[in-house]
This record gives sequence, C-alpha cells and structure tokens, in this order.
Amino acid sequence: MSSTCKQEHTVGILGGLALYEPDFLDSWEAVIVETPYGTPQYLYQGRLDGVKVVFARRWFHNGEVRPPTALYEMQRACIYAFRELGVSQMIVHDGAGAINRALELTDFLLVVDFIDFTAKHKHSYYTENDDICVNIPFNAPFCPEVNQVVINAAEAMGIPLRKSVMALTEGPRFETPAEIRMFERVGCDAVSQGILPEVVFARELGMCYSAIYTVCNYASGTRNQGEWSVEEWNKVEYQIMDKIRALVKEIIRRLPSQRKCRCARYLEENTFSTKLALKNGLLKRDLEK
Repeated sequence: MSSTCKQEHTVGILGGLALYEPDFLDSWEAVIVETPYGTPQYLYQGRLDGVKVVFARRWFHNGEVRPPTALYEMQRACIYAFRELGVSQMIVHDGAGAINRALELTDFLLVVDFIDFTAKHKHSYYTENDDICVNIPFNAPFCPEVNQVVINAAEAMGIPLRKSVMALTEGPRFETPAEIRMFERVGCDAVSQGILPEVVFARELGMCYSAIYTVCNYASGTRNQGEWSVEEWNKVEYQIMDKIRALVKEIIRRLPSQRKCRCARYLEENTFSTKLALKNGLLKRDLEK
C-alpha cells in the first residue's frame, strides 16, 4: 500500500460524539467507495471555504447505533476509503470517560498518548503471511504538526484544551471501578473505546491523525458508585454541539496544504524486506526460489 500521488489538499473528519452529520460544511454529497475491506457507510465529501473535506460518521451501521466491537472491522474500510479520496490529514472527535479528578463534563481533551488495553481487533493492514513486515513506530502517536494546529485553533476560539493520556478499551461493556483505578495508577486521564485501530491504519497509509475528545461521563467509581445514564451523555452532546462544530471548522481552515511532518514517510521508512536485509548485511543471500 504505497501512498497515492500528489492530490488536492484534503482533510478527513471522523465524527463521533455530537458530530454525526457533515452539515457544518458549505456543501457535501454522499459517496460510495469500494475497498478490499468492504464499502463504508455514511461517507461524504464536500468543501469548507474551498478546502476539500471527507466526512465519515462512526458508531452507525444500517441506520442504527452499533457497539464499537461491531464496527472495528468497518474502520479498516473507512480509513482506506479516506486514503482513496485523497485525505492527508485526519481530525477525530468522540467522547471519553473522565478518570482524572480535575476533569469535568464537557471538557475538551487533546489526546497526546494512549495505553492500549484492547485485544480482539487487528491493529494493522499487514497481518497475513503474505504481507510485508511493517513495524510502525509510535513514539509520537499523533501528528505533532496537526496537534499544534488544533491547539492554536482552540486558543484562538477561547476553548480550553487539556493534553491527555487515554486508556483504550474495546467494549462493548464499560469498565469496572477496579479497572479504572488501574488505569489511573498507570497515568491515564480518561478512557475511551475509540482511537484504536484507526490511528494505526492512518499511519500505515501515510495520513496525519489528531484526536479531540470531550468528557461525556465520569469513569466508574471516580465520582460515585451509582450508574450514569445515556440521557446524561446526550445532555453533554447538546451542550458541546455548536462548539465542536465551530472548532473543527477553524481547524480545517488552519491546516497547511503542504505537510512538513514525517507522517507520509513512516511506511516507507519502516518496512522490512529481503532487499533491505541484504543491503544492511543481515542476510548474505536472497531466499532460494
């Protein structure tokens, strides 16, 4: 999967909490993109102030809300479709549960690192015996260039944005109080069922990726022992809807059309091959045919 040739600057938006529709764009239309991993639903392309934007809605399938576990495989198709439509920079928004006691409902988080507590889904396009060997580095899990644009846009709009470490689980159940205490002890500020595996797919396809999350509930056992309801979650969505749409629009306007980061080169720089092994002296001869 090599990077596509030079195309028009295109931004990808993966919308979750309170960002389910592309109607923040100046114009948009539904598109169908067939991929080796299926045909993603709820895929649109349009424009904002002249910038080409591709929008996908997460957590929905065939008109219904589905659990993350049912949609992880769809993400392979969705992110691949982003690449086919020319996306070079991705902005993601969704909801998270607060672990850090300093966080409050409706707080905006810029995810700068994560700890992976998932186990069930494939984290790579390269998982089969006949695939090339790809070991993508994650010392900088999110694009520093795009993250800085997000920070600048939030500051310009007067929106506090807290840098956070996210615990990533896969559901569909939510976490127990004991699990949340463990996440807190290893340094996590919040917990979510997003980001993986899509952040890996984006990196393998040469796309920049930045994740903005909003605190939509308090994680189990952090504030009280009672249960929270979906209605409480919905209240947060209504409170932040206008703000997240305005922030995403401002980010799109500020993203540079020419990238200076390494995101487009990670795959090329971290693919192991027989040719490279021969060059580096790890092998003395090619494999026998």
